[in-house]
Amino acid sequence: FYYLTGFTEPEAMLVLVAGADGSARSLLFCRAKDEAREIWDGHRHGPEGARERFAFDAAFAIGDVDVQLPELLA
Repeated sequence: FYYLTGFTEPEAMLVLVAGADGSARSLLFCRAKDEAREIWDGHRHGPEGARERFAFDAAFAIGDVDVQLPELLA
């Protein structure tokens, strides 16, 4: 995971989606930005920050995986 993403936060998932035309997209699911939890657990990039900093095609909160993943598999 780290080799492919460079992302070091826990509770994260990488999804690689291959397109019919040979293209590919990288999607990250990670913990949402939460300043109150960051006091105790350390810095969180959140989906938007992770997408910008690590150049993912898209990023979502890990809690959205049950909604987003079936759409990607369809």
